[in-house]
Amino acid sequence: MGEELDRIRQMFESLLAAPVIAFPEIGAPDCPTAKGVYIIHNATGVVYHVGRTPSGSNGLRKRLNDHLVGGSSFARALFPEKASELRNGLASGI
Repeated sequence: MGEELDRIRQMFESLLAAPVIAFPEIGAPDCPTAKGVYIIHNATGVVYHVGRTPSGSNGLRKRLNDHLVGGSSFARALFPEKASELRNGLASGI
């Protein structure tokens, strides 16, 4: 278990070190369309959600946009009134 935990920790640290892409005020996020893993966090680094896009077209861009328009259970649970609140200071590391 120790080696696996170390590997997971290294992967998470690599993800945290990835470029930060702020959610735009309007429109879809400007991020890769490839499949991948992402973190949604606030400006101080508090992690709200870790997700992945194992399939589907437009990969990360579509999934992050789904969060912005309330098309995900994460966005509906964290922002029940208006998922577009993700645009207010939250960013996604990819």
